Amino acid sequence: MIINSFSEFQPLEEVIIGQGYPPDYFDFIQDTVIRQCLEQIFIEIEQDFDHLVHTLEALGVTVRRPGVISKQEFESMAQQGNHTLPPTTPRDRQTVFGHKLVRCSNYHIFDQMFEHYKQQAPDQVLDIFEQDPNHFFNGANASCVFRMGRDVWFDESEWLTAEQSQWLEQNVMTDSSYRFHRMLTEGHGDCVFAVLRPGVILTSYHDDGINYRQDFPGWSTHRIMTPSLERFAEFRQQLHPGLAWWVPGRDNVPQFREYVDRYLHEWTGAIHESVFDVNCLSVDESHVIFGCYDKGVFDYCRQHGIEPILCDIRHRFFFDGSVHCCSLDIRRRGGMEDYYG
Repeated sequence: MIINSFSEFQPLEEVIIGQGYPPDYFDFIQDTVIRQCLEQIFIEIEQDFDHLVHTLEALGVTVRRPGVISKQEFESMAQQGNHTLPPTTPRDRQTVFGHKLVRCSNYHIFDQMFEHYKQQAPDQVLDIFEQDPNHFFNGANASCVFRMGRDVWFDESEWLTAEQSQWLEQNVMTDSSYRFHRMLTEGHGDCVFAVLRPGVILTSYHDDGINYRQDFPGWSTHRIMTPSLERFAEFRQQLHPGLAWWVPGRDNVPQFREYVDRYLHEWTGAIHESVFDVNCLSVDESHVIFGCYDKGVFDYCRQHGIEPILCDIRHRFFFDGSVHCCSLDIRRRGGMEDYYG
């Protein structure tokens, strides 16, 4: 199977890694300060993605990129007031259920990626918007779905409504072997909670709506109480109204802040509810990649036979995503296991 992924931790064989725009895409911006801020951010975004790509390839994983729209198209749209979202976080917009790549949000920035897999495996690609002319699913965040073999959890909130998760159950995940669960966190799921391997959970202080006693009885849990965002002294000095985004060293540049809030608000998120220390990518049950360093987390991993690997995602506070958000596992070795059997 070209597309095959039933869990977050079976051995990873093929993955999509997000992509930023080349810095020259911002040549049309006349304000030198704003242009240079964006150029430097996207230089650093691609540097970090390159490091992540090379790390995965060294571990034997095939890496693909989503592709970006042309500079001409981006500039034309931007001059009309529509700064097209960069494909930095593929996990938020689509997911894989078993043998199906499922498009959950109608963002054309991922068209190239979908066309590639439609050509390779047409029967394994499901574009919900071909079945949903009313765009019932538009805006659904696929990172609010947690897959663990037969068991699937829906983190139901404004990012993934109960009606949307029920639609997935009835129209996509129709295999009777599935067992469905509900939880409600104070964020979007993959920035709150992660199973690193069966029996080992990494979570945060936003997890009050997860019933560990019922759903994960006896499993080891490490809860992050002071995430990386809170450890930045500069963040408290440069506190951004609304806690929507933060770029160290640039957040206090008035014209840049105004430009981001006016034109790039769809590029940013809600970093006050994102614990990026949790937002990790398991390569297999013995290797997990993190986008930031937390001593307690790394010690916890090693206690459970997991080697933590650091691939710093410096601008996670800008586009609201770390390693898990910036990736989409297309193929993992293995099938639908029952981890409670």
